[in-house]
This record gives sequence, C-alpha cells and structure tokens, in this order.
Amino acid sequence: MASALEASADDVFLGARATEGTLKSLNAKGMLKSWRVLHFATHGLVAGETQQIAANQAEPALMLTPPEVPSEEDDGLLTASEVAQLQLDAD
Repeated sequence: MASALEASADDVFLGARATEGTLKSLNAKGMLKSWRVLHFATHGLVAGETQQIAANQAEPALMLTPPEVPSEEDDGLLTASEVAQLQLDAD
C-alpha cells in the first residue's frame, strides 16, 4: 500500500509505531491535515465489542497497537468521537 501511495518510510506506521498516541501527536503537530490519504489496515470494532474491551466506551473504534501502560488518552482504541476531533483534510 505504501508503494502504491508513494509514501515515504517515515509516513508508514506499523507495529509499535501504530499507536493512538502517535496518531494524536501527529494531529497536535498539524501533520495529519497535510496528508491526502490516511489508510488504516486494522480491525474495526462495533460499539458492543468496544465496550467489552474498554469500559465506558460504547462506540465504534479502530483497534491500534495497545500501549504498554494504557491511559485515558491512549488505550489502543481510536473511537469514532476521537476521529471526529482529528484535524483531517484527506481525500
């Protein structure tokens, strides 16, 4: 996929780099809004599944690499409401 999108190695986040914290950090730096395409190769969860994994989270989410120490800011689940807060301008 990276080759098809002509992405540099720095713009591909796999394994330990594919975290909710990384994504939110890129957003805070304004980098996400400059990208034309964001591609997530991960699992999506519906509200019931998300609630089983993270209490108090009854909404759809993308499952990212979980942190070693989960926090409210990074629990490994990028919820729909968190996606809505990202500054995106992708096609």
